[in-house]
Amino acid sequence: MATVSDQTHITHDNGLEFREACLPDKILSDTFILFCHGVAHQANFFDEWSTQLALNDGIRSAALSYRGHGNSTPITSLRELNQLSIQDYKEDVLATLEKVTEQARNIVCIGHSMGGRILYDLLHSGQLPDTVSSVVLVNPVPHNGVLYSATQATFQDMRTNHRATPLTFPYALLLRKNIKQFFQSAPERTLSLFFSSDSENDSRLASMTAQEFCDQYISSESSLAVREAIFPAKVSPQKVDIPMFIFGSTNDRIISSRDLEQMKLHMERHGYYGSSLQMHDKLSHDSPLDVDGPALLETIVSRLKESALLQGLPMTPLPR
Repeated sequence: MATVSDQTHITHDNGLEFREACLPDKILSDTFILFCHGVAHQANFFDEWSTQLALNDGIRSAALSYRGHGNSTPITSLRELNQLSIQDYKEDVLATLEKVTEQARNIVCIGHSMGGRILYDLLHSGQLPDTVSSVVLVNPVPHNGVLYSATQATFQDMRTNHRATPLTFPYALLLRKNIKQFFQSAPERTLSLFFSSDSENDSRLASMTAQEFCDQYISSESSLAVREAIFPAKVSPQKVDIPMFIFGSTNDRIISSRDLEQMKLHMERHGYYGSSLQMHDKLSHDSPLDVDGPALLETIVSRLKESALLQGLPMTPLPR
């Protein structure tokens, strides 16, 4: 049986990694799903989901790595890396969408964590192309930042690890210049931050050490982009006519339920078309790699089908 890595095809356009499941004989849908990753992550974060979409639902999908991340053209200067902003990542997403638009006329964008913030900003500013029919945000960094959530995570870390000073997440991220080094310097802490205790039973995580997880999935990151994600975004409210679906978790140690509820109220106040928030009890922050990650993706696909946002799909499930 082929592994996920065997089924993955990587190309580069303008120096950006474009990573998709290479299963053309399984594709039955006219829809293309583009994944956008979060802070200090990379395109391979979505390998499991991309393969699952092709095998179970006949949907073609791919993920990109922003500049300086994953297999995109590396930025060797730490000073240059730390000058990258969320605006730079938005430009990377738009450039990739331009490429995808040449291949598909119906695109669904799914953003995780900071990737959700990037898609939210692009949607809010009206920059997404007409080919994008909907946006899905998974444990997203909300428009008003994550200062409250990050402070909670800091004091939780202090209680758990009996630290004497609050120089943990997010303060270490704000003060340190090397974000990747911060995560890799304490892999067990990183794993506990991104995953719930339920994930310990997940074979995908149990088969690797915390250090191996960090080596495989943690990428370089800009300290400027992290600061921008922690604090509120400067966006002008306007009515949005593209459906936006938010999926969060009460068990997330980075994004709090409080922040997502405020995001929901903001959407309702400004008349977001067809938008909704759905909270889950078991999922951790890095839900695509979590033990319940496949079930969450099934929920997302079902929600898109209910809203008639997936084109060319059969009415009955495909053989598995």
